[in-house]
Amino acid sequence: MEFTKAMPDEKYGFKPTEEVYSFSEQLLHLAGANFWFFASIKGEKSPQPEEAFKPEGKTKNDVIKLVEESFVLGDAVVDGLTDKIVHEEVAMGKNKLVVWKILLFCVDHITHHRGQMVVYLRLNGMKPPQYRSGFYG
Repeated sequence: MEFTKAMPDEKYGFKPTEEVYSFSEQLLHLAGANFWFFASIKGEKSPQPEEAFKPEGKTKNDVIKLVEESFVLGDAVVDGLTDKIVHEEVAMGKNKLVVWKILLFCVDHITHHRGQMVVYLRLNGMKPPQYRSGFYG
């Protein structure tokens, strides 16, 4: 969550090139994917509509709120997992995937976009928040 707060409000629209997501779009994409991953594990649709992840009209606080909500859902889903559940196949879009593979995909996806946001912050002269693994506190 430190990344959401590290970029100043006026830089939330920053794009290193025209072809890529803005900082805000990176975070909205990440939040939307989290909702999709975790709702899929529960056998549900995302509790947020697609429009929620469009940057138009969104403030930094709006974006932060969506990202936070996506991780709250993730924590609740992960807390409810059992050995049996992580080995079950669930529908994810047009595919069926084993839950533990969805979790790996989710972590990989978060890491991918975190890495991009490191570059966005550096290009704006800011030091990114220090990496903190959940394994080491």
